[in-house]
Amino acid sequence: MDLPGIGSLDVPRQNIQSLDFCKPQNCLFAVGSDYFWSASNASTIYQLNETSYMAEKSVKVKNFPGTLNSQNNSEMDVFHVFSNSGGTKLYALKNVRYDLQLNKWAIEIIDLPLK
Repeated sequence: MDLPGIGSLDVPRQNIQSLDFCKPQNCLFAVGSDYFWSASNASTIYQLNETSYMAEKSVKVKNFPGTLNSQNNSEMDVFHVFSNSGGTKLYALKNVRYDLQLNKWAIEIIDLPLK
């Protein structure tokens, strides 16, 4: 089998929650998680070089804008990340922190390229 590339993805978590290839930006976007069954501690999106798979940039998603269970601005975990076909926007589908056990979903739209 002639695979186009093999390497180790530079994501500083035990598991990859979501992965997207963005052809216009020539990179991968990855979200790592501490557990394979949830997106626990998956609040950072990493931009990986398409050739070396090394993290070049990262962005932390925004907190929940309000109060939940007496906690202000709770952190959110990314469950899915994907870019648009033009490579100008990155979408992060996220939920409030795993330990809060609430069903509060949001989508964050991030401009590309990452700064």
